[in-house]
Amino acid sequence: MSKQGWRPPPSSWALVALGGAIGASLRHITENLLPWDGQSWPWAIFLVNIVGSFVMGGFLGRLSLLPNAPPYLTPLVGVGFLGGLTTFSSFAAELDQLAQSDALLLAAGYTTASVALGILAVRLGWILAQGKSDR
Repeated sequence: MSKQGWRPPPSSWALVALGGAIGASLRHITENLLPWDGQSWPWAIFLVNIVGSFVMGGFLGRLSLLPNAPPYLTPLVGVGFLGGLTTFSSFAAELDQLAQSDALLLAAGYTTASVALGILAVRLGWILAQGKSDR
């Protein structure tokens, strides 16, 4: 069947919802533990995005070594949990608030650090998950 006619099974929706609920709850807990005043470095979202990027790299790296990986892993972990944990919309909203507070240098640093460290975290997670396997 072509991808155009493909529909995910209802069970995958439940897996995405379950993983998303856990990831979003963990992000909410992190935001409560590291509250943000709107004018300083937004540590909570920064950390969940970098840690989430690292875990995504590790997840994808490990998944690439499993030719017969269970089909529930990607909806549960990749889309659900990590999609719920990490957040681009909060990142963008924080940047907007920093810009409105005239903290432009901080906003630029936050943007640069988030993107650069996010990419490095994905790569590092992938490399560590691959271990010493032959490529």
